Formats: sequence, C-alpha cells, structure tokens
Amino acid sequence: MTPITHEGLQTLWWLLKRVASRHTAVACYRNDGHNRMKLLWIVGSSKPFGPEGHFPIGSTQRRRLPVHPSVRGLCLLAATAGVAHDLGKVIDTFQAKLWAAIAGKEPPGDPIRHEWVSMRLLQLLRTGIPLDQAWTVLAKPNRVCEEPRFFCDGLRSVDDVLDFSVATHHRLFGPRNSSVARPDASEHCHQERHVKEAAPLPADIVHRLARLQQRLQTHFAAQSVAGAERILSLLTRAALILADHAVSSQSYPGLPPRQPVLLANTRHVDKRRIANQPLGWHLQAVGDLAGKMALNLARLSLPGLQPDAIERILTPAPTSGRFAWQNEAVRCIQSIRQSSQQPVLVFNMARTGAGKTLVNAKMACAFSPRPRLAYALNLRTLTLQTGASLKRTWQLEDDELSVLIGEQVVARLHEQASASALAPDGGQADEPQWDYWVTGDMVELPAWLEGLERTYPRLPALLGSPILVSTVDFLIGAMSPGLQARHIIPLLRLIDSDLILDEIDSYTPIQLIAILGLIQVTAMLGRSVICASATLSLPVANSIHRAFQAGFTQRQKWQGIGEPSHTVVVNDLLPPHVMQANVPFEAAYQDCLGQLRAALPTIAYRRPTLLEVKERSESAWLDSIQEGAQRLHDHHAWTFRPCNRQISFGLVRVANIRTAIMVADFLAGKLPHAFVACYHAQDFLIQRHLKEHRLDTLLRRSHGQRHIEEDEEIRMKVAGSKYASIPFIVVATPVEEIGRDHDFDWAVIEPSSLHSVIQTAGRVNRHRLVSVQHPNVAILQFNRNWVGQQQDGPVFIRPGLEAANGGGRYKSADLAQLLDWSALHVLDNGVRFSPHHQMALDEDRLLQQQLDEPLKIITGEAGYNSCWMTQGFYHQFRLRAHEPMEQWLAERHEGQWRFIRQLEDGKSIPCEMGVLYTPARPNQWLAYSLDELHNACLTWGISTEQGLSVRLRVQSRYSPPCYDVSFGLYWRVQAALA
Repeated sequence: MTPITHEGLQTLWWLLKRVASRHTAVACYRNDGHNRMKLLWIVGSSKPFGPEGHFPIGSTQRRRLPVHPSVRGLCLLAATAGVAHDLGKVIDTFQAKLWAAIAGKEPPGDPIRHEWVSMRLLQLLRTGIPLDQAWTVLAKPNRVCEEPRFFCDGLRSVDDVLDFSVATHHRLFGPRNSSVARPDASEHCHQERHVKEAAPLPADIVHRLARLQQRLQTHFAAQSVAGAERILSLLTRAALILADHAVSSQSYPGLPPRQPVLLANTRHVDKRRIANQPLGWHLQAVGDLAGKMALNLARLSLPGLQPDAIERILTPAPTSGRFAWQNEAVRCIQSIRQSSQQPVLVFNMARTGAGKTLVNAKMACAFSPRPRLAYALNLRTLTLQTGASLKRTWQLEDDELSVLIGEQVVARLHEQASASALAPDGGQADEPQWDYWVTGDMVELPAWLEGLERTYPRLPALLGSPILVSTVDFLIGAMSPGLQARHIIPLLRLIDSDLILDEIDSYTPIQLIAILGLIQVTAMLGRSVICASATLSLPVANSIHRAFQAGFTQRQKWQGIGEPSHTVVVNDLLPPHVMQANVPFEAAYQDCLGQLRAALPTIAYRRPTLLEVKERSESAWLDSIQEGAQRLHDHHAWTFRPCNRQISFGLVRVANIRTAIMVADFLAGKLPHAFVACYHAQDFLIQRHLKEHRLDTLLRRSHGQRHIEEDEEIRMKVAGSKYASIPFIVVATPVEEIGRDHDFDWAVIEPSSLHSVIQTAGRVNRHRLVSVQHPNVAILQFNRNWVGQQQDGPVFIRPGLEAANGGGRYKSADLAQLLDWSALHVLDNGVRFSPHHQMALDEDRLLQQQLDEPLKIITGEAGYNSCWMTQGFYHQFRLRAHEPMEQWLAERHEGQWRFIRQLEDGKSIPCEMGVLYTPARPNQWLAYSLDELHNACLTWGISTEQGLSVRLRVQSRYSPPCYDVSFGLYWRVQAALA
C-alpha cells in the first residue's frame, strides 16, 4: 500500500492498460480503514478475482462447470443445424454454378436455393427414409417446393426450429412486400423444378446427422420446448451464422479440391476465383463450431463497469431539490434485486429537466453487480450529447463508454465543440469497413470473436465497452434476423447488456413496431429495459409491456424459470410504483396516470393560448404566426442591460422544411426589428453544426442570462439595431423538439400531434422555471396541411398519426375543438393523459388501431404466429424508410460557387440549370455565406467536401434546389416556377 493522488492513480491505470495482455490480472484497492479494502479497478483479466475483488491464495483443479439442460439442448440444435445447413449444395445446379465461377464464366442463377433444399432433405431424412429415396422424392418438382407445416402454424417443435434455422441462415422467407402474411417459398423457390445430386454426400456426414437427430429427439423428449421456439430459433440461427462465417473465411488446409469433388465455396486469389473448401469438410467444421458458438452465446460475459465507476454513478443525489426523486428510484431497483434476479421493465415518466438521462443509467447500474448497458436514442446529436454528458458527469474512461453514430464527421465536430478546440483534428483514419462511427477505447474480446473482429475492426469498442451510447438504428438490427451480420452484432451486444430507450413515444407507429420487436428480443435474452418519456401514453405503455412479457415468457419456458419479471413506474413527483403480477397492467397503469395528473404542480411555467386562423388561406395562416410572435415577444421581452433595450428569444415550430423556410422568409419581411434564423436538417453539415453550437451556447440558461449579455455577436446586433425591442426568432422543424437542451422565452407551435406540442413547449422556460402570468406558448388553430387542402382530408400527417390512405382520423382538424381550453391553464405532460382533451383521446385511439395487428405478430398470437418469419414484416415495419437520396455539394469553380449533384456510383454532375438563389435578408441570423462556411470547415478541421455537403430526398416533380442564402436549401415545385 502507498499514498497516491487520484491523478497518479489514473496515470498508473493508463500505463498498465497500454501493456496489458490476456494474461495480465492487476487489481487496485483503496484502503477504507481496518479490514475494509475497496476494489477500484482491474486491468486485464478479471477471472482471478471475485465480485468484490477477493482472490485465492491457492487453487485446485476441478471439472468444468455443468451445462444447464436448456443450454445443452441449444448446443445440440446448433450443432445439428451446422451439419445440415449446406446439404443442399450437393445439387447439380449449385455445383455447376461454383465450377463455372472458377472457370471464369458467368455463373447461372439458382432456380431453387440450396438452403431450401437442405431443409427439405432434413425433413425427409427425419421420417426415416434412406437418402437415395429422399432424392427420388425431390425429383418430383411439386415435392421440392412443398411448404412446411410451420408456415401456417408457427414453430411448434424442435424440428420446426431446426428447419427454420437451416432454411433461413442466408435470408428470411417471402413474401417480401406484404407486412401481415404467412411465409411462402417465393424467396427460395424461383421456379418449380426437380433437383438431383451432383455426387453422393460423404457417408460420415449422413451418419453424423442421423446421430445428432437421434440425440435431439432423446434430449427434447425430456425437456419440452413448447412456448420457447422463438428464443431457440433466435440463438440457434445466430450460432449457425457465426460458425458459418468463421469457417467460410478460412482457407482449406488440404490440397485444393478438383472436380468432381463436391464444393462448399470458393475464394478470391489474384482477382480470380479458386476452389476452397470441400463440402464434407465444411459441414463437419461448421457443425463442430456451431455447438461451441451456442455455448459461447449462452455464457457470454464481457467486462462490466469498474467498482470505482459504479461508486461514482450510484452516488446519491442531494436529498432536497428537483433531483432527490432519483434516490428513491435507485433504491427501488436495488430492493427488487435483493429478492429476484429476473428482468425489470421500468417506465421513467419524469418531467423535462428532472434528470431522466442520468437516472436511467443509475437504475441500469443497480440492475446488476456487473453493470453493462446500451443507451439507444433516436437522433445522432442527442446521442453525442448523452455520451458526452455521461462521460463528463461520472468521469468515465474511454474503455468504459463508447459512442456510436452514423456520421464520423458529426462525431468529430461534436468532440471539438465539447473541448472548445478550434484547431484541425490531426486526422483520425476513416474506416470504410464499418458504416458507423464508434468512439471509445478498444476492449479485449473473447478469442471466439476474433474472426468477426477481423471483419469489423471497431468491434471491441462496440461490444466490450460497459456503456454503449448509440443511435437506435444500430441496435434495432437485433430484432431483424434478415440482416445477417447487422443482426448478429447488436444481438451480441444485447445478450450481455440492459437496454435504455429514451423518448420512446417520439417514434411513429411504424417505427414503434420495430422498437417493440427490440424490446421483445431484449426480454428474451433475460435483460432489463428502461423506457423513458414524460408523455408515455397508455396504448404505448401497454404495447411495450405486452412485447416485454412475450419475450420474457419465451425465456421462462426455455430455462424453466418460475419467477415473474417486474414492472416499475418512476417519476419525479410520486414514489416508485412496483406493479403486482396479479393486477392487469392496463388498470394499474391507468391508476398511475391518474395519480400523476393529481400530483402535477399548479405553478404555471408554460401557459398556452390559441392562435386563431381567420380564414382558410396561406396569408391568414402566416399572419397568425406573425401576430402570435409579436404578442409573445411583447409580454416576455427582458432588458438587455448592456444596451438598455428589450430582447427575447422565441421559437416558431413548424412541421416541414419548406414550410420553415417560407415562414422564416415571411417573418423576416414582416418583422424588420427581429433577427430571424431557420434551423432544420437540410443544411450543409458545417452550417447545421455552427447553428447548433451557437444555440447551445446562448440558450442554456440554468445560471441566468449574463452569458447572453456578454456574447459579442448578440451585443453587436442589439447595439446596431435602430429598434428598442428586438426579438431573436428561430424557425425550426421537429429537430428542435427532441434532444435540444434549449431554453426559449416563448414559442409558436404548428401542431402535428399532442406529443409534439408538449415536447416543443418543453423548450420554453426550460432552465429558469420562472412562474409566468401571460401565455408564453401559442398553438395555431390549424396546421398548414389544413390550409393547403381543397377538401377535408388527413392533416396530422408527415409527421402525425393520421394515415394518408384514409385510415384513422382525429375528430376535427381544429385545435379549438380538440383541446378543452377552459381547463387548459398550464401546458405540461398531464395534458397528454387527460380525458378532458379530445386530442389525447383521439391519439390513444389511433395508436391502438395502428399497433394492434403488428403487435399480434410480435407476441405470436393465434393466426399471426408465423408472420414474423417473412421479409415483408421487417421491411414494412423498419425503423427508417429507405427513400432515394441525392448528395449535393457546393464547390468553387473558376472563382464562383456552383452546386454539384453526386450520383450513387460516385459520379458528379454540375447543376446545369443552376441552383436558384434567394438574396440574403438584412435581418438574417445564424446565416453564413458559402465563403464563411468554407473557412469554418478549415477552422474545424474537416474537408470542404464533407462540410459543404447535404443529402436531399429525390424529388421528381421539383426543380433543382433553391438556395436561400439566409435560410437554407429546399426544393421548389416546378409548377410554381411557371
């Protein structure tokens, strides 16, 4: 023992990390007094140490730990699937394709996919008929494409699980374009024809398969799989894919096979294909490895947070103030863990500004003595903010927290902004092998993942870090089995991580189905889930609960667990509520909502008012926005002391980018005393970053407004204005309402949904929490969709809950009728749960309608229990719609700026018609010329090709984009140009 400073201890840890290997095992303890040694951290392997750092002074050799019967059955399933998975490659058409590729010829297509033939052979051999008779059966075209029973009934037996895993190890079943349909053979049988073997299968493969099938029947005769088929198929298929990937990436150790040897695959050498692995060897190797992979998956245990990090995270919040509730929430989880180790579903309904982000991670640390968590968010900027916040607040090291987003440039800009560094980065190498950008130190992974690590070099940071903060786009792959590697890698993460989903009701109903599938898979894997939102409505919460319970029930059936899972509701106003298993969830949750409404404070931080639209015209609608903005500014302007003038910061939230630019242009013309900015997602990358950086700097007002008064730009604009009262207005799309930690003085809101209204209002008076007497949130009576319609149709759409195809509708498009204004004195999350507001009731009804049928597929209800096997289900209910996009760049050409459209093949086309320019407004704000943006790219250390690029949706009926120098790029309808 020796005295040492905290900085010295961190240096020692860093030096040890640099030289640590698989054989290193160094523990550091803090002396807390007599007989009280506190484990701080471990470098290298933690296996020699107990949970609290105890270590043996001697050891004896014991037999390996017994394998649980459920895991033994899984290993048998995976090994059998490994031997059977490529049986179909013996057919003549497949062998002809491989040998044609080796000869340098164009290989013919597969009339019937080999994995389908593998399944059919497996089914026939299972009946006891010899292999030669099986080929006689498959010589009949109608018998080859015969669909299995589980297409109608779902997986009902271990044989069904095996057949499904073999047949889908490359792709799921059809149909591809129908979301609610039973599986069919359309993706595997492209034409109905007979098949025949090119040469006999090796006899040892046939004998081994028969022995494995016999062992399977014996094992599962004693252990029923009824109700556990989904989780068995999930893990069996994952083990098979991992084994197949690992074996196929190897070079065959013997002499290269020659025709007529049955081939399994080929490989590239010097830009040509050569024969690689014989089929018999390949099947043996994959069968051997798949069983081991299944055991590895079942026993996966990666590094958790170090004890000193857990201690910092679980440090109690102050016992008084608005964060005191967090201590009760953590104690509730700890109390549950003392009596049960089963998964917990937590609904965190704390209000804006109550610290949901931090308490989510605190509760996740209380789930396990070896905390590992995956924090999933819907926006990349919010992902970066959350990662930085967790790391800064709890002083986490780079190997304890990783951040993953889809844009490397955005991550680098965020890192530099967080560090206030205005110098080039020094250049981190691009990694084209990986579509995501991952920050965080590398963590040593088990040896069995080395093959996957060679393909994805950032895998150690992605899987090994105890805390992963990522966009949900990465983790959602765990519920999409058709994505192959992009399914396996997030699945590996969730096998050993609890899941946090922030702002879960910000997703559309279609997106929410994908999220529900992710929750189900997490519960199947025995992990806990935290869902956070201040406006978590009953239909969403009930759907989450049903998906979670369906997943956990699968795990109960598989492992014979008798204990139930747990459901907890926490918020910042009431003590945590642990729901009883014998009380129906809907009734219990409705009771929680009633108690929450009653506990909401009556202090008005946000007072709403209705902005009437006098007639159904665009001009009247815009006039209402102008009048509302001016009125709110008059009531909430404050004295800017350096110039003794009145200013305010206001937000105008609209639904779409073209509308935002139109409204910004209108307000700039009608309010010459105002400075107007436009914030949306269709800016150049460097331009959006500069806007967000300035807004983050100005509108974080927890400590008052002095930093605004000292801001050089604001002082210059106010001092240079000839007006005594000056509003600063940000016209923004929904990018502002989720994830931006801004505090405006007032807001005008175009309604898309009640959730959007409440979320946007949460950006008003967010930090200061000053009681107000006059309305500071104005809600438009109608949105722009209503204004632009000749006949009444859906208006709460894109974004919104109404369907374009004439599905469910609100009772009215008029906010005067949808909200009970006589009872609406305070705008808070209670409005979303109130039975007095028709809009809340309509949204509950619309959500219920749109979630009902897809949720039956997820939970496997009768009549829907096979639909989850189809490509169409995952295509229809994917997280992001794959809309065609174009990349546009601004570049200097012969001393002038021009715009370049980049095609998918990498070619660039200058915009021959020229991008239409709208001149700059004299009262523009947060607007930058192309020359200024070019210089900003150099300052922030990114290339101009990256910083001056923007992705636009392809629009067939629009002209080339219009570049509004003040407010950004947008498409202009061609008809409007005539």
